[in-house]
Amino acid sequence: MTRLLRKLSALKERVSDNPPMISQKKTGAAQPNEPALANPVSLDYQIGMTWNDTFLALFDRCVTEYQRGTQDWTTYYSPADLELLAAIGCQPREFFDFVEDFCDEGEPTTSTALLIAAVRRDYFLTVQQGIPSSRVVTRDDLPTFGDGLGGVTYLPRILAKARAKLRGELDPDLMFGCGGDRNFLTKHGAISPADFLRRVWAAGDNDQKLADWVAKQGL
Repeated sequence: MTRLLRKLSALKERVSDNPPMISQKKTGAAQPNEPALANPVSLDYQIGMTWNDTFLALFDRCVTEYQRGTQDWTTYYSPADLELLAAIGCQPREFFDFVEDFCDEGEPTTSTALLIAAVRRDYFLTVQQGIPSSRVVTRDDLPTFGDGLGGVTYLPRILAKARAKLRGELDPDLMFGCGGDRNFLTKHGAISPADFLRRVWAAGDNDQKLADWVAKQGL
């Protein structure tokens, strides 16, 4: 018994002198003999996360940067962030526009931005097979604010923007879901921008089909 107690005591001393190493991988802290990560947060949020969770985490980070007063939005993104946006067919400037409007006006909400991105991603991966369009739709290519379709003013403009959004062709200075778009959708039955996008996708080139659907939403 005495011999057994001596062995246990010796083992306890060895464990105390050499405590087990605790992995720091998940916290982004440096491992022994490894350099510290410059921005552990931007790496950690992508580990084991789906694209939509990563999108939301990036959105939150960009909101924080904007609220800190960071003016240059191009500094918001790491290479991994840009890779994510490219993979879902989202332009960096467009992403920032959603962040900016959310911070300044409270809308589109984070969930709305995600739903819009999901529609674009679906179209990008299924219809375009992940190949970006080289066309750019500028302000000069859009109908005017006063143009109408089926008696509905502004519909031709938001319809053209929605189609360009689906194809990833909107000029960086244009935004689907801007204040004018939101005002139109709210007035016509509080239509979700993402739902409108999917309806535009389903309608194809049939403008009247889309106009009829919009007219019914406000009833």
